[in-house]
Amino acid sequence: MQIGWVDFSKTERDKVVSILRLLGTQTALDELGIGTVRDAFSDMLFPGISTLQTRAKYFVILPYLFAQAENHRFKHRRDVLAYIHNEEFTLVKTLVKNSGPEAYGIVGSRNMEKMVKMKPSSIYWNGLRTVGILRYPNISLDEACEIVLRNERIKREVTLKTESADEAADDTDALAGKTVLFSPIVPDYDVQKDATIELTKKEAQYLYDHFLDSPATCNSLTAYMLREKIRFPSFWEIPYATVPSDISDAVHLAQEFAEFIYGAHLLYNIIYADGCGIHDDEVEAIRAEFKGYCDHYHPIHLEDVLAISKCPPMTSQFLRAFDTALQEGDIDAARDLLIRRERLVKQNRAKLNNPKSYRFERPIHYYKLDYRFGTASTIINDILTGLEA
Repeated sequence: MQIGWVDFSKTERDKVVSILRLLGTQTALDELGIGTVRDAFSDMLFPGISTLQTRAKYFVILPYLFAQAENHRFKHRRDVLAYIHNEEFTLVKTLVKNSGPEAYGIVGSRNMEKMVKMKPSSIYWNGLRTVGILRYPNISLDEACEIVLRNERIKREVTLKTESADEAADDTDALAGKTVLFSPIVPDYDVQKDATIELTKKEAQYLYDHFLDSPATCNSLTAYMLREKIRFPSFWEIPYATVPSDISDAVHLAQEFAEFIYGAHLLYNIIYADGCGIHDDEVEAIRAEFKGYCDHYHPIHLEDVLAISKCPPMTSQFLRAFDTALQEGDIDAARDLLIRRERLVKQNRAKLNNPKSYRFERPIHYYKLDYRFGTASTIINDILTGLEA
């Protein structure tokens, strides 16, 4: 297999890492419509992890809250969901109070008096499915609330039915109709009073086992990093040759594509700045970086990337054409490709198509794709730190 590499200095890589940390979840920006490629590698390397996730603790908090819900009486499943959302909201203050001033990633901590729109139950639901904590992979959040409602009614009926000691022996049979939503875990502390954002050792072991045992995650880069207890400083510093063979090609190709499309985003910013008449030091630095990119450009094995990502034909056509333009040194053709591509993807919101209607406040996509590595690293670090506690 032929593989190319665009070589940047460690200083440049460190700069990109710093920008990534500054921008956080803004890696979802997709002016050129290459999200299908990005997401395909992300799902392969870090399944069950999304850019909206913040800390590993929520993977256990949600099973706790659903278990608590079965101890309350509800009339409708919407009442169950309202209960879960209210518990998520009230738990914010507990987590902030008990986790200390250095804590981060507590959903809703920026404004503790207002319930956030994106709640942990929504953010982590697919992750709970993927790692096997949610025992029914096709079940929705609403359907889970319906099951809680049914379980609570079964539990209440059993309580009424087994008031005498003689009838107590029938409890197990009577409860056979209950549906166990989550892989069992019971907190050894009062969740609403004593929870912190850090994992206990028991919780860390629970998540470690699920990430390594779930069929969807056991062969992922996440599982490898957990199993080997490795904390890589950045996605581009992962030595793919030392990674297990079943994911090493994916790591290498993902690194290649991140370098490749970074050049497209550098040129995008140059075109955008030129259209807005901006020629400051920051833009000149981008221009110099793009020149270095072109001077060191080597073609990647793009067909392997496209085979993995299964992206739409128009996206494949654009990526192939951009690669050809760079190989031939035809920057004018590359510029035209980016302008036409953004117009196709963004239509009337395309900046390059109408730069005067937009202000060039800061570069767009002035960082390399990391395929959710930042979020995954936080989750992995939380688990490993919990195991070491």
